[in-house]
Amino acid sequence: MDWEEIYKAVLKNVTEPGADHPGGGNAGNPLLDIYIKYGYMPREYGVISKTLDYAYDDWCVAMMSDAVGDKETGKMLKQRSENWRNAFNPATGYVTMRDNFAAHVFDRTMGR
Repeated sequence: MDWEEIYKAVLKNVTEPGADHPGGGNAGNPLLDIYIKYGYMPREYGVISKTLDYAYDDWCVAMMSDAVGDKETGKMLKQRSENWRNAFNPATGYVTMRDNFAAHVFDRTMGR
């Protein structure tokens, strides 16, 4: 295996917005730029679970960055992986949507 090429690929996944794939769906993380800008995925752009997905991706790639000796990138991604906290609403004890003004939105009818 070419670990350098694998690392470049996973790093690209968390540093460059994804694109539509000709076969359908997306290659990479769509709207990554929005997640980076706000530190969470505002409901105007997508579902709050994307915040959790992207934060976990950041943590995983941070671990790989450390393993290959790219400590600076690892540190940056570890910090960004803490963005999951931006989805947690301490008033409700749940992960809830936030709008692009950072207000938590709790809609009891979601998913019904």
